[in-house]
Amino acid sequence: MFDKERLINELNFKAVRSSGSGGQHVNKVASKVELYFDLKNSEVFNDHLK
Repeated sequence: MFDKERLINELNFKAVRSSGSGGQHVNKVASKVELYFDLKNSEVFNDHLK
């Protein structure tokens, strides 16, 4: 089992403008969230789980 709080601390979220077609506000608001996780350097999971 892994430590959920440590995992959350290793996650990086970024709100960005979504590309593609959309409504009239598509280029004005952050409508997409990108999640970044560096599994290779994570301290939450051991080598076997990675």
